[in-house]
Amino acid sequence: MPIKLVGAKKEPPLNTSVSPADLAHLDSIKELLRLLNDQWAGGNALVIAVDRIKPLSARCRVRAQLKSPDRELRSTEQVLALIGNRGLEAELLTLLEDLTILKASLP
Repeated sequence: MPIKLVGAKKEPPLNTSVSPADLAHLDSIKELLRLLNDQWAGGNALVIAVDRIKPLSARCRVRAQLKSPDRELRSTEQVLALIGNRGLEAELLTLLEDLTILKASLP
């Protein structure tokens, strides 16, 4: 489902699939897990961490768009506010599963 971007003439495609290059995001994923476990971590830190992991960011946007199709999503802050920590954790889990499968299939 396409994502509405305010002020954009054409909507860029969201790449939610994983590639071998995404295995380099493991340190960023560890940092995100640390932030999710930290009760004092702010929303801005989560936004920055999610934005560093492009497939996760795209998956979160798709989830938010499915949850509220008529809403214009202007930022990652809005996406995370809409899906919440549970939605973020669910998308992170599926991303980790996909990365595990990818890693196992590499020679």
